[in-house]
Amino acid sequence: MSLLIPDAPPTSEFQLSQHPTDPDGLVVIDASGNPAVGKVIYVGDAVIGGDTKHESGKGPVVKSPDGTKWRLDVDDAGVVTAEVV
Repeated sequence: MSLLIPDAPPTSEFQLSQHPTDPDGLVVIDASGNPAVGKVIYVGDAVIGGDTKHESGKGPVVKSPDGTKWRLDVDDAGVVTAEVV
């Protein structure tokens, strides 16, 4: 699996570090120790051995067989919804 940071200078070095406020979280940091800002793209299969957490309205995006991208969300009653993105 590869980790790509778009718009990063070609000489940048990145590493994973423990998230500063979430003991269960990780953050990608650059060579200066600053959080890498932008999208993280996995090339290949991503296997996650724990929960993923999303803010309301920022759920996972999945692609249907016809190529449409859908964002999944859940309300306070547990009802799952999908919207085209």
